[in-house]
Amino acid sequence: MKKSDKCNKQVSLQRHINYVDNIRDNLNRYNGDLTLPEIAESAGIPFSTLKNILYGNSSDCKLSTAASFAKFLGITIDELVGSDTLTEDAKESLSIYHELPERSKYLARWFVKHQKALCSNNDSTKSVAVMIPKDANGYLHPTNEFKTLSIDDFSDYVKAKAFIGIRIVGDYYMPYYSPYDTLLIANDRKPLKNEHCVVLYYGKIKIVTRIVRKENDKKIVEYIPIQNRKNRISEHDVDEFIGYVADVYKDSSNKGA
Repeated sequence: MKKSDKCNKQVSLQRHINYVDNIRDNLNRYNGDLTLPEIAESAGIPFSTLKNILYGNSSDCKLSTAASFAKFLGITIDELVGSDTLTEDAKESLSIYHELPERSKYLARWFVKHQKALCSNNDSTKSVAVMIPKDANGYLHPTNEFKTLSIDDFSDYVKAKAFIGIRIVGDYYMPYYSPYDTLLIANDRKPLKNEHCVVLYYGKIKIVTRIVRKENDKKIVEYIPIQNRKNRISEHDVDEFIGYVADVYKDSSNKGA
């Protein structure tokens, strides 16, 4: 055997062992309450295959097996085996996404879909995606329904800052906002004192103001709903801070939409 062939085989073997080690590490980090036989059944692979991988048989992992493990763990094959086909930024984004609670993942998926829709628009006009929330039991809830709104007629400040819109579909926020208003949201800074901002709180959209106070030399940040200023929402209890209201688009044609 040529020396170069021998080296190539050694590199290939080492790479394969590293891949299997990465699979093994990911499986060992699984913190669910399933037993090994239940994991094998859920992943759709033989229990013997799972044991071989976990306990050192590095020759028993086909691509189909890796795909089954990745699907079960809710990660990509690249993350499972460490094949370095993703950029560092992509890996970081995926890692952050996996650690989010489900309600935050919903918002992240929704935002990515809306950005994709905007980027696919070849129009030269400046526009933002506007979410149409669901009105349920007196609260606004995020949805996957959205429209595109041109903001060409707004100030350069709004065009530069606004990244998303949220339509008001109920009368809960009157006299501040009517059911025909669209809030244009920016997120380049913390909201100013008495400035309206939007948060996601236990899966509900809330329009609030942000206050900062000190108690026993400790900084406390709270949000006050504009509908009921007696209420206080701790910053720690907020699911997501979406942004502050940079401007409002008023259009009576929204009625009945």
